[in-house]
Amino acid sequence: MKCPTHSDERLVLTLLRQIDALVGVAIGLAAAGRAVDLQGLDTSTGLLCAQVLDLAPSEGSSLRPALCKLQVRLDELSTFLASASA
Repeated sequence: MKCPTHSDERLVLTLLRQIDALVGVAIGLAAAGRAVDLQGLDTSTGLLCAQVLDLAPSEGSSLRPALCKLQVRLDELSTFLASASA
């Protein structure tokens, strides 16, 4: 039986997808030279990290490709934001 404090893999994946969608919108805005408000991104990303850590190793490892994709998109957003502020 799974420990009740463990996160549910489906819920973590849902949060990951929500963050990915938010990052996609932010990339689009930044690419268009528009202002981007990322106030909630830190909180959501912190929650995602905590929930991933709560997963059983077998569940967490299955999320690795999606997490790596999100990291690439966050790096892309960072690049757009850096060039916009230069």
